[in-house]
Amino acid sequence: QEYEKAAGLRDQERTLIADLYELVDAVHPEWGMARSESRAAQAQNQNQTGAVTLLLAEDSDFFRSQVKKYLEEDGFKVLDAPDGEAAWELLLKNVEKVQLVVTDIEMPRLSGLGLATRIRADARTSGLPIIAVTSLAAEEDAARGKAAGINEYQAKLDRDQLLVSIHHYLEQKGNV
Repeated sequence: QEYEKAAGLRDQERTLIADLYELVDAVHPEWGMARSESRAAQAQNQNQTGAVTLLLAEDSDFFRSQVKKYLEEDGFKVLDAPDGEAAWELLLKNVEKVQLVVTDIEMPRLSGLGLATRIRADARTSGLPIIAVTSLAAEEDAARGKAAGINEYQAKLDRDQLLVSIHHYLEQKGNV
C-alpha cells in the first residue's frame, strides 16, 4: 500500500502478483518434498560449517522480500540493500563474509551495472560471482551486463534457475 500511495495508484490500477511456487506447493505438496529434504540436508551441512552469506541488491521492496525469502529458505544468510550504493557499503562492511552478489539492474543511486563495475574494480571484491536478476531481457541488456562484469543475467523471480546458478558459482569457489 505504501508503494501504491507513493506511485499515486488507484484501486482500479492495482495488480496482484501470485507466488506460483507457493500455489504449486499448496496444490501438490509432494512436489516440494524432495526440495524440502534437500534444503534440510543443506541447512544441516551449513549449520556445521556456517551459512554462506549472499548480498542482495534490489530496489523493489516486494521483489527484495521474495528473493530474500527463497534464498533464506535454501539455507543462505542474506544481506539485503535497497539500491546499489547501499549494497556497496554493505559489501565493504562484510567483505570477508559475502560469497556472491545477486543484483537488480535498474536501481536508484547506483545501478546494478554500476555496482558490478565497482565490485570488479576493487581487489577485495573482484572475484565475487555476480548474478543479475532483472526484467531487462534484451540481448543488448545482457551484453552490457557482461561488459560490466556480471557473470550471469537472469529473469526476475525464476527461483529455481537462480538457486541452480548460485550453487554452481559457489561450487566453483569451493563454498558448497
